Amino acid sequence: MLVVDYVSRKYGNKVIVFISIVFSLFALSGTLINPILSSLFNLKEYNMILSILIPWNSFFVAVPFCYIGKYLAEKLPSIEKYVYKPLFLCTILLLIVEIGFGLYARKYSAVVNTDTMVSLFFLAPLVVMFLMRHNISIKASVASCFRKMSILIYLTHGIWKYILLKFMLIDRGMLGFWIVLILSMLTSLFIIYLSSKCKLLKYSY
Repeated sequence: MLVVDYVSRKYGNKVIVFISIVFSLFALSGTLINPILSSLFNLKEYNMILSILIPWNSFFVAVPFCYIGKYLAEKLPSIEKYVYKPLFLCTILLLIVEIGFGLYARKYSAVVNTDTMVSLFFLAPLVVMFLMRHNISIKASVASCFRKMSILIYLTHGIWKYILLKFMLIDRGMLGFWIVLILSMLTSLFIIYLSSKCKLLKYSY
């Protein structure tokens, strides 16, 4: 967020918008372009290289979402009534397309990960507008817990996914998703509880 704020202040919003678009396309290259190329050309070596370099859930994804948050903080009251319904329709349509694309990629491509994320660029501001429109209030303690959990789920889900897949305790799919999610949430709550007893632990996340 500091990078987004600095660049937008120093060079203007147009520069950060351009950077966000470039970063978004780069982040999508692994999860959108890779399955298409794999299904058309079956490039096993390319898939192996890209599986290492794919930048999902990284800095390249964070920058566009940080800018979306910054833009909403500055412009939400003046744009909300004009963009709420279009965002809702785009989110639904893109989600349907992404589900179809995921089914296609899994059937005709060697690529396992088909996260395309496109709909999230529309869903994220939509959620913010929904919460603002309905004036949903959350206790500060609950919000703080959710914020910590979101960080810890991000940090721990990959570990659980690796362990469970490594020892073949789960298969890739919806059941595996729910198992990893539940274990990550329980682990996060346990770490938050321990950090209340040991203050040094909270600095780990």
